[in-house]
Amino acid sequence: MLKMRLLGKVLAIMSAAAVMVLQASALTITDVNYLGSTDPGSPANESDEAAYINYLTGMTLGDTDLDVAAADVPVDGPKTYDFRRSNNSFATLPTVTVDDADKSGDDPAPGPIDITGISYILAKYGGVAHVWYVGNLTGSQTLPADLGKSAGLSHYTTFGERVGVPDGGATAVLLGVGMLGLAALRRKS
Repeated sequence: MLKMRLLGKVLAIMSAAAVMVLQASALTITDVNYLGSTDPGSPANESDEAAYINYLTGMTLGDTDLDVAAADVPVDGPKTYDFRRSNNSFATLPTVTVDDADKSGDDPAPGPIDITGISYILAKYGGVAHVWYVGNLTGSQTLPADLGKSAGLSHYTTFGERVGVPDGGATAVLLGVGMLGLAALRRKS
């Protein structure tokens, strides 16, 4: 009977640890990782989305650039663009290329998104593209599913190198807790 109670406690601790490890943080357009937006956010191909991010990283904090010619971004097309840069300051903002891009399918789930090795997430809502700098974060993040005004998440693109990085020790912690539980059970018998 004592073994069963101890085993139950060990399993409860492991379950709680697993839930804490798997929780994703939510990104918002008001948080400190928000870089800015471009309107319109189309064309929505990876090359143009990389250009939108690079344009935003070159802007002054809190600035708004209206009616920017497509050639100045540079992207293909005869459009003009409105860029809005947040007041959030970052130590260093890397430039991106289309080679760094990984685009989701249409109408994706807003998360969790593993951001290991990722510098930026560009998310398209209606006609507007919103960008977050996530190079200073780890783990998983969740995007807003909807920004109101019928502007649901249509797709997102991550920029950065996805590298095989250890998960920060979560697996080792869970394994260790399990081993301690088994050792405690063995001692009691």
